[in-house]
Amino acid sequence: MSKISFGEMFSETKRINGMFPKGEIWKIHLRLPFFVRICYTLCYAAYTNKIDKIEPINSTKWQIVDQLIKDNLDQIDDNFLKLLKSGAIELFLKVLARSPNQAEVIALCVADFGGVLCQSSHGDKARNVEIAIAAYLAATTVLTREAYPKLWKFIQNNLGTAYLYRIYGEKAENLESAINCYKNALEVCEANTEDWAQINMSLGGAYVLRLRGNKTENGQQGINCLSNALSIITRENFPVEWSRATANLGIVHLELYRIENNEKNWEKAIHYLSLVLKECSANSERWGEVQILIGFAYLVNQTEANALESIAHFENASTVFQHENYPDKWAVTQINLGTASLYLYQINSEKELLLRARQYFNNGAKIFKGEALPEQYALLNTGLGATYQKEQQFEQAFNYFQNAIKILTSIRGEIVYGSNLQEDKQKLAEDWNALYQSMVEVCLKLDQNIAAIEYVERSKTRNLVELILTDKKTISSPEVISKLDELRDEIASGQKQLQTGASMTPRALVQKLEKLRQERNDLQNQYLSVGWDFQFEQFRSSLGDRTAVVEFYIATEQLLVFIITKQTQQPIVLSPDFIDLKKLENWTNSYLKTYNEEKFDWCMELTDNLSQLASILCLDQIIEKIPTECDQLILVPHRFLHLLPLHSLPIAGDSSLFERFPKGVSYSPSCQLLQLTQTRQRPEFTNLFAVQNPTEDLGYADVEVEAIQNYFNINNVLKQKAATKEAIDQISLDIFHCAHFSCHGKFNLTQPRKSTLVLANARLNSVVQEKDETDFEKCMTLDDIFTLNLEKCRLVTLSACETGLIDFRNTSDEYIGLPSGFLYAGAANVVSSLWTAEDVSTAVLMIRFYQNLQSGSTVTIALNQAQLWLRDATTAELQEWASELKLEGVQSYLKEEKFEPNEQPYQEPYYWAAFCAIGKHYYET
Repeated sequence: MSKISFGEMFSETKRINGMFPKGEIWKIHLRLPFFVRICYTLCYAAYTNKIDKIEPINSTKWQIVDQLIKDNLDQIDDNFLKLLKSGAIELFLKVLARSPNQAEVIALCVADFGGVLCQSSHGDKARNVEIAIAAYLAATTVLTREAYPKLWKFIQNNLGTAYLYRIYGEKAENLESAINCYKNALEVCEANTEDWAQINMSLGGAYVLRLRGNKTENGQQGINCLSNALSIITRENFPVEWSRATANLGIVHLELYRIENNEKNWEKAIHYLSLVLKECSANSERWGEVQILIGFAYLVNQTEANALESIAHFENASTVFQHENYPDKWAVTQINLGTASLYLYQINSEKELLLRARQYFNNGAKIFKGEALPEQYALLNTGLGATYQKEQQFEQAFNYFQNAIKILTSIRGEIVYGSNLQEDKQKLAEDWNALYQSMVEVCLKLDQNIAAIEYVERSKTRNLVELILTDKKTISSPEVISKLDELRDEIASGQKQLQTGASMTPRALVQKLEKLRQERNDLQNQYLSVGWDFQFEQFRSSLGDRTAVVEFYIATEQLLVFIITKQTQQPIVLSPDFIDLKKLENWTNSYLKTYNEEKFDWCMELTDNLSQLASILCLDQIIEKIPTECDQLILVPHRFLHLLPLHSLPIAGDSSLFERFPKGVSYSPSCQLLQLTQTRQRPEFTNLFAVQNPTEDLGYADVEVEAIQNYFNINNVLKQKAATKEAIDQISLDIFHCAHFSCHGKFNLTQPRKSTLVLANARLNSVVQEKDETDFEKCMTLDDIFTLNLEKCRLVTLSACETGLIDFRNTSDEYIGLPSGFLYAGAANVVSSLWTAEDVSTAVLMIRFYQNLQSGSTVTIALNQAQLWLRDATTAELQEWASELKLEGVQSYLKEEKFEPNEQPYQEPYYWAAFCAIGKHYYET
């Protein structure tokens, strides 16, 4: 390889610049001399004449380049980034190709420069990582997988690390890019080699951080990769790499402990991290890093002793990481000390701990500011807010929580790119839900009841509301919708540029996107019936004069109850200690455990259990707060309360809650979603689509559907074997006013989006036990339901088991279940069940429900009246009714069971209370 002098490089640079016009391009290529200087330093210091024989850059040369970066920060700007993306580098490499390997060596220098810059502590961190990624990608245009697999592997591994540290773009998508790069590197790597072990180590670390997919499965993938690495990397041969891999193994087990609450995983985490600490030189940088990891591990397992232990480890780290030499790590240590001090205060109430916590968080604030590291900044503001909240300085707490929520809203707004955006948003909400809980509590302390309910709503069903507002274009004028679509498209396009690294000026693009989001939000708040942010006054004024809304919200250690009517200028909020949350949680755990394990006992105990629940919820006292003139009630549950038949709870006077409100008791996942469903005008109710007994084992499903279809002018009923997934896919459902599913249902708690309505050709046992994926493909899953078009549908009835259950374990406040899919698809109302319903009583209830609808009743009133009728009907009355409707199957059943004429066979709530009306509460006539 012929050596090029420094002067020759500049001569070639001038020649390249001459190929471009002045102006913007000229500004970009003014950065070439600095780039050449970097390459020259690396090129003749790091590599031999053989391109495939890589000799790592030694620490001296690395420091030289790092110093060059420090001394030329004015050169490392957006123009430098544009240089790497403009195609000039590829041209530069071709010009320098004086010998076959010349361009390749320079390309490798480009990649190495990216490596130095990515880890440099100088300059703008976010831009540095963007330039590093651009450098790696530019290098791969010369060092291709086919021609130079070893070097391509090296670059892919480093590119994965750059995506791991990336600040711009969506965090979840960046992690997926990192994992893909590491997997690419493994594809061209010989197994059981040192490189193979190194890449497995990096991949294992990425799985630890992964946001998408099942958390437990990600943890196991991480363990597998790290175990692969440690089969080659030993403490003796590769001490540095062994330390990293073993520490990551500890972190994986710590994450598994947080997911599964299995003490053994926590013990393994401490074990692995302690092993690493023993091998570290005291007071070294690595020693300090491991002290932070162990401190965090102790903090996660929340006891007083562990909190003290965590503080000791964080203090050890702070002896190494000083503000002057390690500003970022010092700030992280300070935040961790603040968090540990705050937790310890919750145990022993020593006020000195609060003062320390505040000081620690303020120290961290000196380093982490604004958009540079948004999640760290949000964490800081949350910590300061929590500290002021404990000190009962609620104004300050409010301001800091408000800052944190603003940052998170911005992060959420960036999630518009990638195939898993709803999952990404849900997991972001899960991670930060406690912040909203604290904010609501602070608002109530400040007597800001309106702000409290608005923050409650901002944490609930955000994904579903956003999806409906984005995709359904029947809620405003065409001009406004057109402008919103234009803004959404521009935001999505800009975010995609940011994510894929296509933007030449990422910082400017970030600022532009913020302005576009604000413009979109303002437009939506001004013109749409439901704004981007929930607005209490707008919601209150939309209620009927005799309507009451009772919204529940489970905060940190209390159940909050908000009562809203059109007449109240702000929500009525019951005292936070009004309901014993711990007692409610214990009752619910027992209720669900019995339901899942001992169905017979659950059924026999249901009446008594509902009486206990009414007492725990202080239901009579809640009703006393509702104006007596209110004759219709909308319940907005929260988390596990969605699983309970609140409408059927007993109240004073030997009646049930829904009897107190003759215009009906219905449900809504949130006030925002109620606003949306209220805008759905569905005046027609003549066309029926129905699925009838597809598994042919529900005898009374046939009776039910055959009776119901008589109430409609147009019917499209898929009976038994004809009710296949393929048949439904071929029907245009957008012409139907009612969709009725009389079949088996299955709620999937571990994967809610695989909750199903079981159709023909699917094996029921396989679906219920989740054995075979092919059976799910023959069912209608929640994902399938989201693709339906039900824009004319007033009512979807799910006359099937467990169709009203939701994922109550997730803490994101998202409403994830079959009803959410039908609401998104366009239905105004959904009727669904909370448990495995009895076949005959369900058929009778459904027929009576549709009979009531023919008289002009709303969905809610028709259902409540049908439930009341079924509860109170005697055998003689049921026989007479069945005879009038010629329901011979029902008549035969009542005779076979030999009920007494005056007996009320369906008096118990098990038979009638499972079904709930969700969505629009009343219709204009």
